[in-house]
Amino acid sequence: MRRTGPRAMAARAMAAAMAGAILLASPATAAETSAGTRLAGPTLLGSGTTIVPIRLNAGPAPHRGARAELVIEGLAFDAPPGALYQVSLRGPNGRRAEVGTISFYNETAPGYGGGGAAVPGGRRVFDATEALRRLGGAADALVFEPTAGVVGPGVRVRTDPAARLRFSAVTLRWR
Repeated sequence: MRRTGPRAMAARAMAAAMAGAILLASPATAAETSAGTRLAGPTLLGSGTTIVPIRLNAGPAPHRGARAELVIEGLAFDAPPGALYQVSLRGPNGRRAEVGTISFYNETAPGYGGGGAAVPGGRRVFDATEALRRLGGAADALVFEPTAGVVGPGVRVRTDPAARLRFSAVTLRWR
């Protein structure tokens, strides 16, 4: 029987750390806190669900009231994707916790009246504090899933394969 709860999770986290697991996103210095910890590098999102492996053990917040921010940098696309993208963290147990949704409906791609492929600012910032709390502070993947924004019978999400939706980096920082 596998035990659950805070003590059991802490014991498993300690065992993983002792076994040589990489612990990221547990800020130790003020500089690391403001700059963030890099979780993923350049990634191309597919037309279906894209799972980006990460190693994240956020540990306790660096100070009382600290908020975890997930920052996606360098968002770009070549054609309008035609869908929203739900962004979630996935815990080691496979459970997901939603962080937010990215919309490209107000953005313009090259050849569609815009000057460049990058999303204006090319950056999205999400408050990931609650998602990390729900996952016990640990995540093994970022999940990007196209969505229509509504659910129900007959609702299908179709993304444009020519979109070539991508980002350059994802970081986690504490504020």
